[in-house]
Amino acid sequence: YMKTGNDSADFAIENCTAISKKTTITHTFDTQSTETVTSYARTCWETDPIFGWIVVFLIFLPGLYVGFKLMTRINQKRREKLHKIISEWSGVKNRWIVNLLLGPPCLVIVFTGLCLLFPLLTILLKMINMFTKNRRIKALTVHFASLEGICESRWHIGLQLFMVFTLADRHPSNTQLASLVASVIMVSKTRVAKVISQRYTQKGVVLSLEEEIGKSILLLPVFASRTIGVIGSVAAASSLLRYNYVWFIAPLLLITGVLWSLPGTKKVKDKRNCVFITTVISLQFLLQIILQLTANLYPNISLPQFYPVYPDTYTLSSIPFVANIDLLNMIFGVIMGCQVVSGLLYYFQIYKPNVDCQKKRKGNVSRLTTQFELLGNQSETVPVHYCI
Repeated sequence: YMKTGNDSADFAIENCTAISKKTTITHTFDTQSTETVTSYARTCWETDPIFGWIVVFLIFLPGLYVGFKLMTRINQKRREKLHKIISEWSGVKNRWIVNLLLGPPCLVIVFTGLCLLFPLLTILLKMINMFTKNRRIKALTVHFASLEGICESRWHIGLQLFMVFTLADRHPSNTQLASLVASVIMVSKTRVAKVISQRYTQKGVVLSLEEEIGKSILLLPVFASRTIGVIGSVAAASSLLRYNYVWFIAPLLLITGVLWSLPGTKKVKDKRNCVFITTVISLQFLLQIILQLTANLYPNISLPQFYPVYPDTYTLSSIPFVANIDLLNMIFGVIMGCQVVSGLLYYFQIYKPNVDCQKKRKGNVSRLTTQFELLGNQSETVPVHYCI
């Protein structure tokens, strides 16, 4: 970080290197007084155990996501079979006792193992992927890389933005700014790779290097703007609300878990998830507008640190990027601009082409089915037109 202070002794206990010294002389003609202020700029290497442990947690977070996905994929028949095996092994026939005694320990063991193994599995898959053309291996590698981007890298960007927004005595260095830009590009690249894998690789369509690069360049702005819009909004909102933002996120996470556990066909689940995601995005957008208006109109309003657990209050004006209101409005303007651009690009580059393709596929299937019936070949398989 690059830190500023009015006293060189402020940096004596820290691992800092001097960059510059600035002296400001202010002369007041009414009182004929002169004030001299000397500020120092230094680059500092700091350690923060709380932020450090959060970073470690984010590294292993994708393993939790994999665990939840595996749980939702186990249907009722497989659960019954698993329960029967456990009952025979343990000698306990009562279903509730088996679930109570063995359920929590098994979940802890499975989730802990997945969290610890996920980074190793990701590296192993990437190494195997370099020497194979197997479509399933390639799809699994892309899926793991996408999870790494969604669950780890994306929230790591949010954590860095939170630190920049809330810590007043420091400014991001050029290295940190370059790291943020590179992280946004890498997260977007994993999303692009997943879309290309779903559209082409998993359906046996082989793209040349030039075609893959061209399609990646077209899709990159969609996910780059989405990453900035979503993560920037979350980082700004959590910076203004502090720990109170938990009361906004916790119900959404609970609803997400409930939706995952509900039965239904893939089409029903996709429609349900689409409605839920649209609702969450709308609520987050509304929240950021309310916070921006509040910061502009009532910057000195007092808010609890973490209601009702930690009732000590703070004012919005004490937050660095609220003290400079022009900076706050510029940040929120960039975030909202990216959200609008992301929505438009997603509609025209992903949603609309997919809807048009689905209509075309239904028309082709209907036409081919009619032709097979006229020829008396109802038993023949109707060719499938993939949406790519």
